[in-house]
Amino acid sequence: MSLVLAMLTAAVFAVFGFPFSSYQFWHSWSRKGFFAGFACYLVLAGAGGGFVGWLPAQLGILTPTENGLINGVIFGVAGSLAVRADFGGRGAAGPAESRRAASLIGKGIDWTAAMLDQVARRSIENWAKKLSDGELLEVTLDLVYGIGEASPAAVPGRTKQTTLKAITEAMAALGSGKTEQRAEARARLTQFCLHYLCARRTPKPIGNAGDARDDAGVRGQAGGAGRPAG
Repeated sequence: MSLVLAMLTAAVFAVFGFPFSSYQFWHSWSRKGFFAGFACYLVLAGAGGGFVGWLPAQLGILTPTENGLINGVIFGVAGSLAVRADFGGRGAAGPAESRRAASLIGKGIDWTAAMLDQVARRSIENWAKKLSDGELLEVTLDLVYGIGEASPAAVPGRTKQTTLKAITEAMAALGSGKTEQRAEARARLTQFCLHYLCARRTPKPIGNAGDARDDAGVRGQAGGAGRPAG
């Protein structure tokens, strides 16, 4: 019973293992990928963390109280802290068996977070490539405005000037009638959006024209399917 309660307690604490911005970023770009990755994370951090906290008691090292329920909560908290300490690179304390288990779980959490980032990155890339020239320019302008308003601590002045100059040139080339310049400009702007959105962990824009166009297409197909053939 104490092991189950320890796992549940560790799972609750695991929810706070990542900032809300990361959850929002992952969920907005890929809901299916987010739920799959989050389930893996809860299994690793929750079940694994509870086991790490419960293990010392089975080795006869630690028995806090005579109450199994209270012990389960204590084991869950201790295991969660041990896993987070290893995940943060500080190294978990405790017996060797617990440290090894916490290290393995920490690596699993690293892998899960990297997987969620990669899924979001792939989704952003596909989304950006489907944007029309006008939509891509609109998104880029929003991001450029954010860079222009960023503090020097967040974006150094020289980096800001270089980035804005390169993006402005690409935006101008995208508006030209030359096919080669347009293709290169789209590639540069797409990569800029991809890098910026991933680096800043920016959620998917709401009310994007590309999304509205896709929704309209779906509604049109549904309406066409509902009409009898002439």
